[in-house]
Amino acid sequence: MLRGPSPPDGRPLTILLVEDNLDHVVITRQAVASILPCEVEVAGDGGKAVERLALSPEMRPRPDLVLLDLHLPVMNGIDVLRWIRRDPAYHGTPVIVLTAAGEDEKLILDCYTSGASSFLSKPATDRRFAEALQVLASNARPHSEAGTSL
Repeated sequence: MLRGPSPPDGRPLTILLVEDNLDHVVITRQAVASILPCEVEVAGDGGKAVERLALSPEMRPRPDLVLLDLHLPVMNGIDVLRWIRRDPAYHGTPVIVLTAAGEDEKLILDCYTSGASSFLSKPATDRRFAEALQVLASNARPHSEAGTSL
């Protein structure tokens, strides 16, 4: 079993999983829990993700990592990604885009151009996912220590 790093303060990472497919939510939660000490919150559509991300840190701590599906109701994943990258509070927050296999090169380029940290195919069960998650989690700065300034 692969285990990744814990944040410096010893608390589990907070991960926001933005996914509308319940089967993928279950699979991804299990995969993430087997790799990292973490707490996984779920937003079932892009609008709920933005609502969650817009909460002040006093209301709910900011996530340390975002796992983002592209094909979402209400607001698509690219728009959520762009929203995240416009907010200075999330400048250093890693965002892994998860999507079904077979996406075209233009979409992948769009994700990276919009600020994605990594782009991986679902389901989130292979070794590549585990390796990417470990690397990005090790670079995730706990928001309680990082503050919101750059």
